[in-house]
Amino acid sequence: MERGEQFRRNLKHTVDFLDAAIDEPDKLASISDGTSVVFMPDDDAELRTANTELLAGAVAIMVPSPGVAATGTVTAPAITPPAIS
Repeated sequence: MERGEQFRRNLKHTVDFLDAAIDEPDKLASISDGTSVVFMPDDDAELRTANTELLAGAVAIMVPSPGVAATGTVTAPAITPPAIS
């Protein structure tokens, strides 16, 4: 999958996740500040496969189906970004 397509599909899940967070802010309590979030939608195997490469030390957000609010649990500390030289 091309990065642009991966970004576009992840953006849709980001919007759904933020909508759910606005409606129920307590759902964010289990996600630590600075944690990286990677969406793992069960209705998009191609995106799930592409996002698997981003999972090292991230939070897995399970998206049950289109239009349904995302849920997630902390699975590991945040990804450390590479140093900028």
